[in-house]
Amino acid sequence: MRFALLVLALAAAGCRSVPEAVDMKPEEAYQAVANNLPRADFGWGDPSGLAEMAASSRTDRPKDPAPIDLKCNERGMTVVVEVFRPHAYTVRYDSIEEVTYSYEPFPNLMFCFIFPFLQFEEARVVFDARKLDGFFDQIESDCTRLEAISREVGMSGPWEHAQAVRRKLADDAADFGEGRVSLHFNYVSPVPPFIPYTAPARRAAEALRWVKDHPNEPVR
Repeated sequence: MRFALLVLALAAAGCRSVPEAVDMKPEEAYQAVANNLPRADFGWGDPSGLAEMAASSRTDRPKDPAPIDLKCNERGMTVVVEVFRPHAYTVRYDSIEEVTYSYEPFPNLMFCFIFPFLQFEEARVVFDARKLDGFFDQIESDCTRLEAISREVGMSGPWEHAQAVRRKLADDAADFGEGRVSLHFNYVSPVPPFIPYTAPARRAAEALRWVKDHPNEPVR
């Protein structure tokens, strides 16, 4: 009975919260967002390593790919979109439609027994990806390429990743509307998982809400 009550309480704690509007200086908000950009994740997993082993991949593989500079300014934030190979896109602040954060009941409930001193939290941004030039075209091109590579190497890994990407985009469209995509920022805190703790995700969400509410705000 007590365990059931604990599960219900933690599930209730996992409801998504909208961050409060906080007073921030533009440079503080942009720096806070930039600090969190390495955590940005579209939630479709990593590309299969088999994709780069194909003969066709070796012929057009960049010899010395330039690193992607994760940054933000008064107009938008740079994120990495990696389906086959990484591409940089700027998510404009005026394309952001929703910012939330939450304690994650799963896997935290499992962590109660496995890692009793760690827990997961998440901040989430939903944006209209139709405002990003070439976003969906590049993803579809990469998915098609992965499917062709899967046939070339005779293994399913690249094909399965392409389907995972398509499912994620379809799920986002069903949940948030056509053309909308969710971007996740995940955090691990040294706090027992049965004690809901969202401070890192909440602080990130507050900065993300600030840039959403103040697009094109110059640094004074």
